[in-house]
Amino acid sequence: MSLRWWSFLAVLVAITGAASLQFVLTHLYPTTPAQVLLFVLLFITVAAATAPPAAYLNHRFAPRNWRRQDSHRLWRQASEAGLLVVVLAYLQRLQTLDWTMAAVLLGVFILMETFFLTRG
Repeated sequence: MSLRWWSFLAVLVAITGAASLQFVLTHLYPTTPAQVLLFVLLFITVAAATAPPAAYLNHRFAPRNWRRQDSHRLWRQASEAGLLVVVLAYLQRLQTLDWTMAAVLLGVFILMETFFLTRG
């Protein structure tokens, strides 16, 4: 499947996820199942929203054969972004998030992706 179709489908999923997030935030009482649903929808929405920019940046800056070498790169990068946002949101919910913690977590995710990109 081409990168345009990936981007189109990711935008559709992101719009649907954003609408679902809006419904959860405005209409559901904050119980434990609603909070789990919130984090799941947050993961899906952020992962889908970061897939088109990741596809563009990989198309623009990666070697020409990056899709053959690492076929799951877009999935991995999008899921890493979604996981980072969910972890940051959970830490904010616990009121333990500060700028230092956010910077360290962002650095860990950047180093993790750098490791995946530079492995043989």
